[in-house]
Amino acid sequence: MYRILLISFVLLFYSQTLDAQILPRDAFDRHSVTVTRSGGENKIYQAGYKLDRRQVKELFELDHEAYRTIRRAYTYRAFGRTVMGIGGVIMSVGLAAEIDDGNNMWALAIVGAGIAASGIPLIKAYNKRSAAAAELYNRAVFRSTCSHIRLQLNIEPTANGIGLILRF
Repeated sequence: MYRILLISFVLLFYSQTLDAQILPRDAFDRHSVTVTRSGGENKIYQAGYKLDRRQVKELFELDHEAYRTIRRAYTYRAFGRTVMGIGGVIMSVGLAAEIDDGNNMWALAIVGAGIAASGIPLIKAYNKRSAAAAELYNRAVFRSTCSHIRLQLNIEPTANGIGLILRF
């Protein structure tokens, strides 16, 4: 009898503090995003579909920090692409002048290559920040999908005496 009372007291004490959360894996997978690298830049997918810039911004508005991070990442990408494009144009003008007229325009081609190469760290910053934003968003999705599912195990009186009640 003493053991039964001790076990019921321990269960009663721990059942008041037990508040478990279950991760609905399919709901999390449906709403989470994945980042893959393609062509040197990160691409963001959700449920197997590639998201464009507008869709990603609308989706990431769920978490303010993820939204700010992805906006910053897109700024780096736009600036990096612009710098690389300008460098490519300058480089091609220098090479075209060298090939067409025979003018010594190698200096212009080298300057263009240097400008184009300076855009690479900006694209790398975009990759790093977009991956961080996706991680922040996935954490927010995880919290939101798990926050409404709660399990409670209580010892309560029932019609047949005392019983364990599982509520969710």
